Amino acid sequence: LKKENPQLPLILTFNTEGVYWDQDQAPAQRKAIQEIAPFTELMAVTALPYIKEQNPAKIGKNYFQQMAALAPNRPFAIAETAFLAEDVNFIGIERTGKAAWQQDYLRFCFEEGVKLNAKFIVWMVPRDPDLLAEKVPPPLNEFFKLFKDTGLLDGEGKPRKSFELWS
Repeated sequence: LKKENPQLPLILTFNTEGVYWDQDQAPAQRKAIQEIAPFTELMAVTALPYIKEQNPAKIGKNYFQQMAALAPNRPFAIAETAFLAEDVNFIGIERTGKAAWQQDYLRFCFEEGVKLNAKFIVWMVPRDPDLLAEKVPPPLNEFFKLFKDTGLLDGEGKPRKSFELWS
């Protein structure tokens, strides 16, 4: 693909959770990322830390740094991220969400992004998709709950504190 389109940037995204939270799989994940990193133009990450840690204050300061270190010759980016602003029950797993925690996590993303000279940060869900979530049929509706309350705007379009920070 790159040979046929040399100007086309090719970017792979790597999930932080497999490297950061799953210590049994982390060595294999790190090795795999390092093997494939030469074929991407950015060390771009997908980060959904609230799946494992509900309070962003408990996320280690090396959360993004360890990913950037896996491809030190590549620019860093947060390709997609989110954090709960409201409580959710996802396939029987309860997670606490708070608008203040969402804002704290977004601030963390910005601070770490600056330290790592990030090329960009993408917030996955700008507005809570409440109306869409009501229409998604089972079993996809359970998966959808994972992102339902992660918007910078709530389901009615009202800005959360994180939206002010983003702006």
